[in-house]
Amino acid sequence: MMAPSPLHARLDVALKKKLIAEEAERTAKAKRDAEDERQREMEEFKASGHGTASNIVLPSYERDTILECDREVNKPPESQYIGLGWDENAESKRKHYRRFYNDELENVKDVLGIGSPFNTYQITRGQSRGAKAGLLASIFSEVKEDESGQVDTTEIMGKFKAVIEVEVKKEKDEYMAEKNQLFIDMEKALTTLAESRGMQNFKLDFDELETIEGREKMEDQLEPLGIRHLRVTKILADIQSDEILQKLLLKSSECIVRVYMINAYDLASRDIGGFSDPYVKISCGEQEFDERDNYALDDPKPEFGKHYDFPVTFPGCPNVKVDLMDYDDLFGDDLIGSSWIDLEDRYFLAEWRALADKPVEFRQIYHPSSAVSQGVFRCWVEINPAKVAPGDEEPVWDISAKPKE
Repeated sequence: MMAPSPLHARLDVALKKKLIAEEAERTAKAKRDAEDERQREMEEFKASGHGTASNIVLPSYERDTILECDREVNKPPESQYIGLGWDENAESKRKHYRRFYNDELENVKDVLGIGSPFNTYQITRGQSRGAKAGLLASIFSEVKEDESGQVDTTEIMGKFKAVIEVEVKKEKDEYMAEKNQLFIDMEKALTTLAESRGMQNFKLDFDELETIEGREKMEDQLEPLGIRHLRVTKILADIQSDEILQKLLLKSSECIVRVYMINAYDLASRDIGGFSDPYVKISCGEQEFDERDNYALDDPKPEFGKHYDFPVTFPGCPNVKVDLMDYDDLFGDDLIGSSWIDLEDRYFLAEWRALADKPVEFRQIYHPSSAVSQGVFRCWVEINPAKVAPGDEEPVWDISAKPKE
C-alpha cells in the first residue's frame, strides 16, 4: 500500500478543516435559531396578556362548561419555563411555572453578572517541587511530577475569600463625594417629581437597598411617580453595592437556606447491565438529609419534588453539597456524582439579592475519578431571613408530582 502523497495529505487536512468549520457554523446557527425562537415565544406570551417576563408565572384556567372542568390556558413557553406542582382545579393553587436556565446559575452572566463578589484563592498544603513521594504514596496513590521530574505533593485544602481594594486616597475621597452628591441630587429630583404629583412628605431610605424586601418597598414608593421603566432602584443598588457588601460582611445574619430538588436526568449507571437506583443525599455543614429509603429503582431520570431547609449564619456559611447516590443492598451504595453550591458567593452578590424569585438552574454532577459530567439535576436555591414578621415569610412551594393513577 502506497503512502499518501504530500498533495493528498494537504488536501485531507484542508477537507478536515472545512468539515470542522461547517460543523461549527451549523452549531452556531442552531444556537441563533433557538435563541430567536425563544425570543419569539416570549414576545407572543407577553402579547397574550403577560406584560412582564417574571421568574414566576401562575397558571390561568378557563371553565369548560361542557365537561364541567377547569382547563389551563395561555401556558408560558416551555423553552423558558418549567411547570412545577399540579392542580386538581382552578382553586387548588399548587402549580406554578418558574423560569429556568440550563446551566449553573453562577455561569449565567445575564442573571448574576459575575460569579463571585470576592477575590478567591485556593489554600494548598505540601511542597510543589523537590519533594519525596514516599513508599506508601508511590504504591497507593498517583505521584504528581512536573516536566523535569520533580515531585509535587501539594493538596488543595480549601478556599480563601476576601475583598481586596487597592486605591489612592485622594481618588477614593473624590469618588465618595461624587457618589454622595449623586444620591442627594437623585433624592431631590424624585422629591420634586413627587410633590408635582401631589405626594407630600416623600422621603427615601437608601439603607433599604441592602435587602430585597427594602428594594420592593422602595419600588412601591416610586410606583406612583410613573418611572418604573427607568429602573431607579436597580441603578441606586448598583451604585451602592460596594458599601452594601461591606455592611453585610461586618454583621452576623441568621438565615434559612432552602433547596428545592426537582429531578435529575442522564445519570451515569453504577450497575452492571442496567440503570442506577438513584437517591439524593444533601448536606450543609453538619446537617444532612439522606433519601436512601426513597431510592428510584432503575431510573436514569428520577423525580424528587422536595425541599430541604438548613439554618445558617453569614458570613461563614458552608457550601451546600448535593450527592446523587446509587442504592445497592448487597455491596454498598456508590456515588454517582456531586455538586457544590457556594452560598456566600450568592448571598453577598447584589444581583442575587435583587432576584425576588429565584430561577431554576441545571447543575452538572461529577465523580472524583472522572472529569466528565455524570448527569444533571434541576433545582433552585433560596436564602431567606430566619426571623421575619408574621405574614412576611417566604412561601413554601409544593413541587410534588401528581400521583400516578
